[in-house]
Amino acid sequence: MSAHLKRDGATLALHVRCWLLSCRSLHLGIEHQMLQHVGRAAADAGATEIAIHWRRAERNEPAAAFLFSLPGVRFEAAPADG
Repeated sequence: MSAHLKRDGATLALHVRCWLLSCRSLHLGIEHQMLQHVGRAAADAGATEIAIHWRRAERNEPAAAFLFSLPGVRFEAAPADG
């Protein structure tokens, strides 16, 4: 996992740019534990948002299903360079 903090006006967000997890690990709760770790790191840094960068690909649909199932999630189009 790779992440960085970025401020946009008054909002400080933790951006997760790379999240690697074997498809065999999905549905074992590991993805939830990883996201809890991200949440704790964001809170410790004072971030009020978490941004997970994701691009549609054939092999990452199970991960997308997990991300799309999260409550309170808002999705925005990524910039062309990003």
